[in-house]
Amino acid sequence: MKKFTFVISVLFICALTGCNNAAGKNQITDQDSLKKISSDKEDSINWTGELEKKKLTYKIDRFSLISDSLPLNPEVFMAFEAGNPQFPVYPQLEGIGSLDISDLDKSAASVINNFCSSFFSQKQENCETMMNEGCLFALVLFNYDVGKIGFGTDTATWIFGKPFIAEEVFQVPVRFYNINGTCDVMFFMANSSKNNNQVWKIQDIMIYNYQVGGKSNGK
Repeated sequence: MKKFTFVISVLFICALTGCNNAAGKNQITDQDSLKKISSDKEDSINWTGELEKKKLTYKIDRFSLISDSLPLNPEVFMAFEAGNPQFPVYPQLEGIGSLDISDLDKSAASVINNFCSSFFSQKQENCETMMNEGCLFALVLFNYDVGKIGFGTDTATWIFGKPFIAEEVFQVPVRFYNINGTCDVMFFMANSSKNNNQVWKIQDIMIYNYQVGGKSNGK
C-alpha cells in the first residue's frame, strides 16, 4: 500500500512539473513573438531625416555682437537692446488704420489742412482753388455726400492717417469729428511741378466710412 501511494505521489509531481515547463515554454514563445512583431514594425516605419542635424552641437554660450568678457545674462541683453535703434510705435484707429504720418509730405498735408479749414468754414471758393484742374465735380459731390449723411459743415476737427503712396497714387485718409459723429474721408492727391517746386492739388475726395446720428455706412 505504501509503495502504491509513493508511485501516485511521484506521478502527480511529474505532471505538475510538466505543466509548469509547458507554460514556461509558451510564455517564452509569446515574448519572442511580441519582440519579433515590435522589431518588424520598427523596421517598416519610414522615419524622417533630422531637420537640424547639428543644432545640438552649436555653441550657444556666446553671441557674436557681445564681448566674450561679458556674461550672457538678462541685464547684458537689456543693455544690448537699448543700444540698438528703436523704432516708434504709432497708435491705430479702427477704420482709418495707423496714425503714422511720417511719410506724409508736408506740402500735401498743408493743402489738405487748408481745404478742411475752408470747407468747414463754408468758404467753398477757397476749396475750389485747391482742386486739380477739371476736378471741381469731386468737390460738388463731396459737399453733397456730407450733407446727405447729416454730418454737417458748420464745424469739425480732423486727424490724418498713414498715407498710401505708390508711383502714381497718393492717398491720405482723414477722420473728421463733430457733435454729429465721425466721417472717414480719403483724399486723392495729384502732384505737378512748377518752377522746380512741387504743387499738390486734390484729385478726388471720397467718404468711405461714417458714424453719424446712429447711422453708419448708409445703413
